[in-house]
Amino acid sequence: MSLQTLQQSVQSAPNCDPPDYPARRAEDPKRLTLTAGRAAGLSPGDRLLIAPARGWASLALNPGLVSQLAIAEVQAVSDYSAELSVVAGPAPGLSGPLWATPL
Repeated sequence: MSLQTLQQSVQSAPNCDPPDYPARRAEDPKRLTLTAGRAAGLSPGDRLLIAPARGWASLALNPGLVSQLAIAEVQAVSDYSAELSVVAGPAPGLSGPLWATPL
């Protein structure tokens, strides 16, 4: 195998990072809305990790981040949005970005 062939193979390999979906807060601090739904493969009952930073997997060793992680469950879903309820961990803070990653 030539170096060029190897390079092309590595560059075309699929990205192994899980998808991150932006989440919006609702009036109830334990509820969130995602801008992803059935079209992204989400279904009622799916669980997602809620983090205050995108790409949380690469930041997992940050002690301040780990204490802010929560798990939310999809309660309702449409083609392009989903309603979530936090089922474990702290309710997300009142400000700053939130990202949801399927578990």
